[in-house]
Amino acid sequence: MAEFEPRGVRLSKDRCTLQVMDRETDLWSSACFDNFTEAWAKIACTQMGYNSLSMEPTFQAVKIGPEQRLPISKITAKDQELQVQNFSGTHSNVAHWKVKAGTDHLYSRHPYLDVDKIFVFQFNNLHPRENDLALIKLKKPLVMSDTVRPICLPFFDEELAPDTPLWIIGWGFIKETKGKFSKTLQQAEVQLIDRNQCNHQDAYFGSVTENMLCAGVPGGGVDSCQGDSGGPLMYFKERWQIVGIVSWGYGCGHHNIPGVYTRVSFFLNWIYNIRKK
Repeated sequence: MAEFEPRGVRLSKDRCTLQVMDRETDLWSSACFDNFTEAWAKIACTQMGYNSLSMEPTFQAVKIGPEQRLPISKITAKDQELQVQNFSGTHSNVAHWKVKAGTDHLYSRHPYLDVDKIFVFQFNNLHPRENDLALIKLKKPLVMSDTVRPICLPFFDEELAPDTPLWIIGWGFIKETKGKFSKTLQQAEVQLIDRNQCNHQDAYFGSVTENMLCAGVPGGGVDSCQGDSGGPLMYFKERWQIVGIVSWGYGCGHHNIPGVYTRVSFFLNWIYNIRKK
C-alpha cells in the first residue's frame, strides 16, 4: 500500500472506525489498517484540532457575517462558552480580536486570550448569509477545566429529523424591541424545523439553502436574537455536538419565522483541512 498524506478525519458510518482521507485520491481509509504509522496518527490528531504536545484544541468556530436580526432570546446560565470581542473588526487584523473562555458572565474579569489566525470560508459581502463561518486559532491551546470543555463536531452523514430537540446559548437580546445584552449566558431548548416549512412563502420564501438549518418552537416565542450570532446550536446524543452556528433571521421569536443557522456538517471537510494549519 502506497503512503499518503491524510487531510481529513471522520468516523465511519457505523461510528466505530476512525478514517483519514488520501490527499491524492480523495478516498477514505480506516485508521490502524496495514502500514498505519504513529506519524499518521499524530497527523490525524492534529487535523482534529489537537496540539501534539498538550492534546488540547486551539480552534473555535464563529460567525463572520453581519448580524441580520432585528434587535427574545430566552436562551439560564451555562459555563462553557467562548466570548468573542470586537467582532465587527476586520478579520485580517487579529490584533482587534480577543477571546474569553470559562465564564458565564459577559463582563467577568477573566483574561482575554490572544488570537493567532482567523480563517474565513469564502465569505462574500454580496451574499453574507451564505458560507457564514470562520475558524479562530488561538495563540495558545485552551486549558480544559470544569468550565472549559470541547464540543464534538457532528457526524458527516447524520440527518436530524424535524422536531429533534436542540439547544441554543448566548448573551443576546432578551427582548426584540428595546433589547439589551444579557449579563449572564442564557440557554433555551428549540427544535429542528423542516427546511421546506422554513422556506414557505409566509416565512423565508426560499432563502434557506442546504447549508443552513432552521430551529425554533411552534408558535414562536423562543429564539436566538441580536447578539447571539456565532453561538452554537447543539444536539445531544451520547455527547454534545455543535450542529449549527447562529446566523440570521427576521425578527426574534416570531410565529412561523424561526432562527436560521449555519449547518456545520456542510463544512466538515473545510474544517478538517483548516485545523491542520
